[in-house]
Amino acid sequence: MIRFLYNTFILCCIIAIASPNVVAQSNIDFTAQKSAEKIIDSYGGFNHAVINMTRDEWEVVRAWEGFDENAYLESLRNF
Repeated sequence: MIRFLYNTFILCCIIAIASPNVVAQSNIDFTAQKSAEKIIDSYGGFNHAVINMTRDEWEVVRAWEGFDENAYLESLRNF
């Protein structure tokens, strides 16, 4: 009986610790996209953004009207 209570207590502690993490993660909105300018600014400039952006961010930046492919190639050469 004591072993059952002990195991139940351990299980309840694990659930209590894990529950806030599950709830916090469920509130994240992955559908919101930043603009290309905000993405570039978040990296501190175009040169750093070229090297460090994720694929999803690249899709946004390449579709941007202000995307300069020559500046992109120059950043890669300098890197």
